[in-house]
Amino acid sequence: MANNISMISLMFEEIKNLLISIEKKLEANKVSSERTIPKETTDATNPTGSVDHQKLDQIIKFILAYLKASDQKISQVNNTISESERHVLSQMQDIKRSIENQKTESSVRHYHVIDLKSSKVVVAIIFLKFKEFI
Repeated sequence: MANNISMISLMFEEIKNLLISIEKKLEANKVSSERTIPKETTDATNPTGSVDHQKLDQIIKFILAYLKASDQKISQVNNTISESERHVLSQMQDIKRSIENQKTESSVRHYHVIDLKSSKVVVAIIFLKFKEFI
């Protein structure tokens, strides 16, 4: 979930940077067009300082194009993640199989410890040894 939040914040930062660059380009185009058009005609067409609809349409088109591209990138990232998840799961299943095979192949050894501190144990061992000779 934290990865999604960071990815989204990075995408918004990219959108912000692209909007800034688009605005700079549009301002550069506006400055170059103002140089060619006399100042009186620009003031006459936009005397109140209203919003330029063509500029807004261009910005919206750039934003849509960027969102489509980012959507494609996200789908590619999701595909890559799902492929890596499948690969990891298959590797984990292989490891599980190999562990199960090792468990069946291993031999079990039993050890018996005789405590000679007790006199009863010593007497029982001696009795069993003499029983073999008889």
